[in-house]
Amino acid sequence: MSSTDFLVVLGVLSLATIWKVSSTRSQRHVKQIPGPPSQFLIGNLNDIPKERAWIAYMKMSEQYGSDLLRLNVFGRNLIIVNSLEAASDLFDGRSTIYNSRPRLVMLNELIGFGYGMAFLPYGDHWRGTRKAFHQALGPEGLKRWTDIEMKGAHRLLRNFLEKPDDFMDHIRHMAAEIIMRLAYGIDVQPKNDPYVDIADSGIRAIEASTNAGSYLVDSFPALKHIPEWFPGARFQREAKEWRVFAMAMLEQPYEFFKKHLEEGNVPYCAANVLLERMNKGSQDPKETESIVKATLSSMYAGMSFVWKE
Repeated sequence: MSSTDFLVVLGVLSLATIWKVSSTRSQRHVKQIPGPPSQFLIGNLNDIPKERAWIAYMKMSEQYGSDLLRLNVFGRNLIIVNSLEAASDLFDGRSTIYNSRPRLVMLNELIGFGYGMAFLPYGDHWRGTRKAFHQALGPEGLKRWTDIEMKGAHRLLRNFLEKPDDFMDHIRHMAAEIIMRLAYGIDVQPKNDPYVDIADSGIRAIEASTNAGSYLVDSFPALKHIPEWFPGARFQREAKEWRVFAMAMLEQPYEFFKKHLEEGNVPYCAANVLLERMNKGSQDPKETESIVKATLSSMYAGMSFVWKE
């Protein structure tokens, strides 16, 4: 047996042992929520839908007669919440227990999207980002951006009249135009805009890495330390490629804003509103800027899903 074969066999045996231990522990602490039967080692990996997951999970809920489903992937329990009532009960009524985020090793730690508000664990940084997001896009904050939204809507209607067959392209452009102008003061190009291209690649990374069971490293975080040349470490190479776009989404539009702010010609936008408000009384300007950048990039990423749809 070669040294490479030996390492692979040793790795498989180690994973099997870890799976057995983690599976036993998880069963002690998770109530018996209904779900499909699991297979040895891989659990319900084959039951995870590859596309249109919301439809597959709703059918599964009907099959098992429950708003909550439990699937197990390599010893890690996944709870699927399939109704507004159950979601409100768990995430609103009992938010202090259930409102944090799971550890997403591939997405957050390897690709680098851990700054996003949707992926942050519950804590001071998450609360700061949520507060900033509410200041920018809450009921009162939205009144500031009426002119930007109206301009985007008028351009959308003109585009419909000129090229009605390009319906979805016009919707995507309106989403890009509004959020980039609102968040950073950036006017996007009609076609081939670099910020839209960056977001497209970043969203592909999010979609690929957040589907449960897609990456073994999420179930066995220790795997994140293996080098990219190691057999089976393709995820390391993918993470390295995608990290470029994760960092670009965080840094590039903000750098545009900072450059124009220093030159004194930045348009009124959420970036300068948040910096001005949050710097008042702040004892840590770097933390304040980190929260503002995370908030703006969360707007950027959130609207990017509209572009994808």
